Amino acid sequence: MLTSVHMRALPLLFVAACSGQATPPTHAPFHVVAVGTQEALPQLISGFHEIKDFWRWTAGSFVVELGVPVEPYPRAVVLTLDGSYPEVSWRHHGPASLQCAVGDAQLAPEQVSAVGSVHMERDLPSIPKSATVRVACTITPTIPPSSTDAREYGLAVSLIGLRAR
Repeated sequence: MLTSVHMRALPLLFVAACSGQATPPTHAPFHVVAVGTQEALPQLISGFHEIKDFWRWTAGSFVVELGVPVEPYPRAVVLTLDGSYPEVSWRHHGPASLQCAVGDAQLAPEQVSAVGSVHMERDLPSIPKSATVRVACTITPTIPPSSTDAREYGLAVSLIGLRAR
């Protein structure tokens, strides 16, 4: 079943599927990244695991590079993150806190207090002057590495983006 998160990612998936290219095109970074696509790889800097359907698990800390939306005279720029807080995380440690920074600007944390969809929107304190910015996020606590899997698991993320408002 497609959720609203998947529906928002469909235009990006359509463009990627129609390109017919095996390697990512050389273009400016997207300002909205459908994390669960191969086309997202150049912008996923660190902390992302392999694709699972339309999403990826993150580690406790993850970084993505996003293009800054170009619109004439935007009033604000908003960071959006869509994903899911799986039941396995809830059973392991209960609620969590998601904290993101865009460049040097720390944004207010999102408290994840239930299993299911996670939707975070935060206004940036100022409009970035550069063409791209790094978004660094941390979720605590995480599922730590185990004897059978050396990876740390944080959040199931499907979409990260910046949009003008």
